[in-house]
Amino acid sequence: MPSKTISLEVDAYKRLKATRRPGESFSAVVRRITLPPATATAADLLREMKAGAFGRGANWTAIERAASGRRRSRDLRCA
Repeated sequence: MPSKTISLEVDAYKRLKATRRPGESFSAVVRRITLPPATATAADLLREMKAGAFGRGANWTAIERAASGRRRSRDLRCA
């Protein structure tokens, strides 16, 4: 597999090395700790919304229950 050489500052290298598991390559560490590539685009989301498919299958009752239990940040401020 082709490879690329990169430069890291010493502190970043030490953090990456500390994150590495026994027998794991640096490439595997980077793959494990970075976000996966997006599988959907904004255009996909817009298409789903227009088709009425957005949120289909979600448990909206549970979502509403969780959201209603949240406090607004102004409610959390000290008086």
